[in-house]
Amino acid sequence: MGMHEATARIDQVTPAAPTRFARTATGRPTGPVPWMLWGAGGNAWVFDARRGLLHLPDFRGENTDNYLGVSSLAPDGRSLDYVVLSREYDFVEQPFTADLITGARGPRPESAYRMPSYSDGRGHRLDIDDRPDGTAAAQRFTLHVGEHAHVLDLGEAIGRNLSGRDVQFSASSGRAVFTVIDRRTEAISTLILDLDNGEVLQRHRDIRLVGSAVWSPDENHLLVEPTRDNPFPRAPHTYDRTAGTLTSLHPLITDRTGEVHIAGWIDNSHLLLSERLGGRLKIIASNLETGTHHELLDLPYPRAAGPDVRGIVMAGHLVQNDPATLLAAR
Repeated sequence: MGMHEATARIDQVTPAAPTRFARTATGRPTGPVPWMLWGAGGNAWVFDARRGLLHLPDFRGENTDNYLGVSSLAPDGRSLDYVVLSREYDFVEQPFTADLITGARGPRPESAYRMPSYSDGRGHRLDIDDRPDGTAAAQRFTLHVGEHAHVLDLGEAIGRNLSGRDVQFSASSGRAVFTVIDRRTEAISTLILDLDNGEVLQRHRDIRLVGSAVWSPDENHLLVEPTRDNPFPRAPHTYDRTAGTLTSLHPLITDRTGEVHIAGWIDNSHLLLSERLGGRLKIIASNLETGTHHELLDLPYPRAAGPDVRGIVMAGHLVQNDPATLLAAR
């Protein structure tokens, strides 16, 4: 099922009251997960529709440490990327992928010069490397389409997304979006890239990506943060790609009383929010058209984690294809 054929808007399947889970369990999920919490020390918690919040089993070795981040959860919710730091071999870093359901683990591909490699799972891969000639002002972007490789002449470097993957792929149209920065002028832009030929279809200046599901399902809007003239630097904005207009989400955040994080788009009208209120964590679908909040889940906040929980990451393709994956099993 494609992204434009999602089964329902989330408000069409939302229960009258949020499902409450009394405690956190430990184990592996029974299927793909719609979101996860990640924290220090390789800790991760994922949502399972039947068991609630699950603390993933420790999969570290005796002489290694694991590191998770905002790029860890795959968009389909089936795997988790992490980095293993070996204390035994001069603290060498190795990228790995773990299957969340089976627990199987294996090495993850990386580009030359040990930089990230991003794949859409459909034959397209974007490698980003520091230039071998030592040019500091730009990185090398190489788009792989099947067996063919295209070096893109961007003259810029990848910009960091502090709450999601730096490069995010559309689910159906063969496009990628990412932020770039000109290291000489510090100018920031967000680019839309055609994955078949490497053409830059759009350049949107003075915005950067935020969130783990930055594309709206119809691909008309992005979740971003303005890099100039932003009175609320911690509040994301929605960006209309056609009109070039920004709408602040500050009113949506301040309407809640707890600590709020925005993960990304559920459908074309709703965003996924998490809200920490004391020892509880609420998962919320917020309607951008009406400003109303639909509380989906009421979960125990991981006690042992405390401030070490760094944020929420959403499996955007999974959720947008079927928003009901956010709900507890009935």
